[in-house]
Amino acid sequence: RSASAPRAYAIEINAWIDAGALHVALEMSQRLHGAEAAHAFAGAWRAALDALATFDPDPFAGRPLAQADLATIGDLLAELDEE
Repeated sequence: RSASAPRAYAIEINAWIDAGALHVALEMSQRLHGAEAAHAFAGAWRAALDALATFDPDPFAGRPLAQADLATIGDLLAELDEE
């Protein structure tokens, strides 16, 4: 497609996995957004993906209260209220 051709969407995002790696192609109109906005968007997209890659789905794993049931947690909270 020609770079000057009209686009169906303001921002087009295509992503695929190849050899275990995520590839992302972002396409946007420089006439509509400008190069600076395109670079800022790409940087924010990368930062969001990096945050997802380092996200800990179970931040309490390995901590004593992580395995506590609701009754135990309730008892602990009651003890705190008494103090």
